[in-house]
Amino acid sequence: KFTLGESNLFLINSRETKLIDMKIKQESMISSYQKTIAELYYKAGTRQLQN
Repeated sequence: KFTLGESNLFLINSRETKLIDMKIKQESMISSYQKTIAELYYKAGTRQLQN
């Protein structure tokens, strides 16, 4: 779109910023999920199998 003149630098930067923010949020959520699973296994007194 940029080369066709249908977008401008502000829109591109805005979308890139949103993408980066969403990737950070995704990694945070994955980390939180893994921590919760580890706590579940810990409280259940079992071990998680390593693949």
